[in-house]
Amino acid sequence: MIEQIKKNYELFSDAVIQEFNYSNKIGANSCEIHINLYNWTTDSRENIILVFKKISLIRFYNNSQINSTVISSALIKKENGVITFDFFPKYYNDLHIEENENSKFIIKCKEVELIKS
Repeated sequence: MIEQIKKNYELFSDAVIQEFNYSNKIGANSCEIHINLYNWTTDSRENIILVFKKISLIRFYNNSQINSTVISSALIKKENGVITFDFFPKYYNDLHIEENENSKFIIKCKEVELIKS
């Protein structure tokens, strides 16, 4: 799933988060993010929903000076069974992106699902 997301949406450039929902139930937490972004495979913009499950870390910071809903690039990786989506990574160039320990929006989880809306 991660490779397909990276293939279709690359670095999430010019993506806009339209909706953010978090659920924390006993034994299960999840997050749904509704995003409008460009699909490089179909050469068109589309709306998708990313569903993150078994979340170990979620950080979302937004205030009047910082808009965490407009994404210019994202780091997407899977290491040791942990999936990381860092929507405000350290960006050097398209081939060199690092996780930002001070990211305004980052999610670490065990599972992610893509739903086209």
